[in-house]
Amino acid sequence: MNIHLIVVKPFDGLARGDTVTDPTRIAQVLNSEWAHSVVRVLAAPAKKD
Repeated sequence: MNIHLIVVKPFDGLARGDTVTDPTRIAQVLNSEWAHSVVRVLAAPAKKD
C-alpha cells in the first residue's frame, strides 16, 4: 500500500496542507515526535498509458 502524508499541524518547515511523498521522509516523520502532526492518505495509483 502506497501512502502519502498530509500536514495538519506545521512542523520542521512544513506548512498545513503540505504533502510528504518521499518514502524516506515519510518513515522519518512517522518515527518522530511529529507523527501526530500528519494524517496518512492513500496515494493515487499511477496512471497506465
